[in-house]
Amino acid sequence: MIPGRADYRLRGRVEGVGQFTGIGRGENIEEQAKALFRLPTDEMAVELKRVVNSLRESDPHLALDYLHALKGMTSQEQFIQNWTLPTEFLGTGIGTKQAKQSRVSSQALKI
Repeated sequence: MIPGRADYRLRGRVEGVGQFTGIGRGENIEEQAKALFRLPTDEMAVELKRVVNSLRESDPHLALDYLHALKGMTSQEQFIQNWTLPTEFLGTGIGTKQAKQSRVSSQALKI
């Protein structure tokens, strides 16, 4: 598992929605859904097929997750999607190292 891979692959897939739109992945996918639903039906079908086929070629599970998210997410599902990236990095030691470093710095200031 590569931290951030799914986030990178699922963000900004629809034209007009940038990679960094929204705070988390859930908000980004919600903006993509809005952009898709604003299109005329025939254009929406072509755009959706392009996005899903691209995802399906590299990771069919991501394509399924993407379609599920486009259908509509509950607030809990969106919360989980938004927090997936930070929690992926916690397991790598990157987040742990930063937390320890800030704790040591704050302790040094107390001396």
